[in-house]
Amino acid sequence: MILSLDESGGLRLGNPPELLPGFVTSASIGGELVFDSSALDGVSSQKYKLKGWKDSDVIISLTLTSSKNKTRDEYLQEIVSKFKASDSDGAPIVYTIDFPQARAWKITRVFFSNLRTKQNGGKQEYQVDLSFTEYIPEVATIQKKKQEQIQNSNRYEIPTFPDAYTPVEEIKIEKIQLSIGGGL
Repeated sequence: MILSLDESGGLRLGNPPELLPGFVTSASIGGELVFDSSALDGVSSQKYKLKGWKDSDVIISLTLTSSKNKTRDEYLQEIVSKFKASDSDGAPIVYTIDFPQARAWKITRVFFSNLRTKQNGGKQEYQVDLSFTEYIPEVATIQKKKQEQIQNSNRYEIPTFPDAYTPVEEIKIEKIQLSIGGGL
């Protein structure tokens, strides 16, 4: 199955790709860093352990209006049926995505993860947000981790040093005795 945006502002979905109803008003892609954080004693900052990235999200927004042939509700039903579609095993459909912004993010496959609609005031149109999530098969993830392990095993291990700020207990010096000259 294919997901693509054309220059005329249309969204195509399926195999072969069919033009979905509505006009694309925006397309956005976002990513997010995954990390653990922990507080450091005696310091207002936190320590972060980076873990990688979440799968990217692709959101395509459409405006649906009625035409001579169909109402906006009928068009919306078409889009909802695409959202709820599944393959022969009952799993969500994975789409091959192809448009310049997705290529820049190196996203090649997505699945339909969220659908939201809203009607603005008394307007005779729907705003529809179609959300897709990047799909990276588990086999590819396992292969990538094994390759990283092999590469990391060939690297020189850099020694780690204590944190830059380590609280030190206060030391009191009560009496200092100096002797000048002479023996021990």
